[in-house]
Amino acid sequence: MSDTRLLRRTRRARVSRGVSLIEALVALAVMSIGLLGVMGMQATLRTTADVSRQRAEAVRLAQEKVEDLRAFGVLVAPVGSTDHDYTKIVSTVIGTPEVIAPLLCAGSTTVLCANTEFRRSVTVTTPTASQPRFKTVRVRVGWYDRVSDTALDERSVELYTTVAEVAPELGATLGVPANVSGPQRPGGRHITIPRAAVDRRDGTSTFTPPGGSVVWTFSNSSGRLVDPLGTTSVLLTGYIRFATGGLPTGAEAENPIDLARSVGVQVLPTRPTTTPVSCFTSTPGPSDTFVVYYCAVPIVAAVGVPGTYTWDGKSQLTPTSLPLARSPTDDNTGRFRVCRYTPDPTTDTPLAGNVAHPLNYVSVGTSLANQNFLVISAGDGSVPFPCPTEATGADPLVDADTRLHQPP
Repeated sequence: MSDTRLLRRTRRARVSRGVSLIEALVALAVMSIGLLGVMGMQATLRTTADVSRQRAEAVRLAQEKVEDLRAFGVLVAPVGSTDHDYTKIVSTVIGTPEVIAPLLCAGSTTVLCANTEFRRSVTVTTPTASQPRFKTVRVRVGWYDRVSDTALDERSVELYTTVAEVAPELGATLGVPANVSGPQRPGGRHITIPRAAVDRRDGTSTFTPPGGSVVWTFSNSSGRLVDPLGTTSVLLTGYIRFATGGLPTGAEAENPIDLARSVGVQVLPTRPTTTPVSCFTSTPGPSDTFVVYYCAVPIVAAVGVPGTYTWDGKSQLTPTSLPLARSPTDDNTGRFRVCRYTPDPTTDTPLAGNVAHPLNYVSVGTSLANQNFLVISAGDGSVPFPCPTEATGADPLVDADTRLHQPP
């Protein structure tokens, strides 16, 4: 082989060795860049997995606290009791949140469900006397993750709920719709229309009061009486019960069982007229324990309130065979006094207004039902009998509170 050929072969070998080294370096650089991307992705996935796990655990802790708060057994526990009741739903003391260390995952003895500790606090807003009876609860759970280590960077979740002041045994009543639409009313009519009224299928119902020779026509939607002569009236109705066998108790007021007596009722309006309005009362049978009464009270336009029709005044019993006590201190065994059922037995003007059966009705613009009375003995000849009030431990579903109505 000539020297020229040998030299050429040597040069080609050198060129080939150089090209292989460059390719290897380029491949290594590309692989390095790819590995760096994979490492970054792994770090991101790890951080995201931590955040997801921590957030899920924080939500679980918040839900757990909400359920604990809602699981009260009574509205008010006895003094000294440690039972959870409605009154114990209060805010966490400011600055002292509950600290919860990482917990083990369910079914594991080594795996933590979150690699951080949590701080849980509760904020409760209590309603005022005029607001609906429920508390607004906010549960906050905060924590620090891998990239947050100061208060300004704290991660958190918050859950909001309301807890109604309803006895646990009545909890299902929260799902009962309010009586605000026609189909939910008795017979599709206004709730104050007597059940015995006959629906004429033209938006009105007719009713003949006991012992009366008149026929009243009611508007099914408003419950008002429609008079052909153009006079508009509203209904005032209720029951009269009797506890005349001695000193009445709260239990007797809750369930009076004494025989009824014949009584009358009248309304003494102060507006729109001062002429007494006679009412119709049922005639009690030999075994009846109550008398029902119905009054149709005219209403007129309220002064300064266009489109509003009302009446003012009071109702009272006019006994025919039932002599009334002559004063609040009258203790005559042959006389009687009249008490009215009211949820506020310490005042003549209850907070609930006309519906709660006050001494004097003011601006009544709708029919009123269950304006009930209790007739009791005046006294035993030496001590006057007071109107009974709710007995301790009585049925919470029945309000037996009464207040003296006659004599005033």
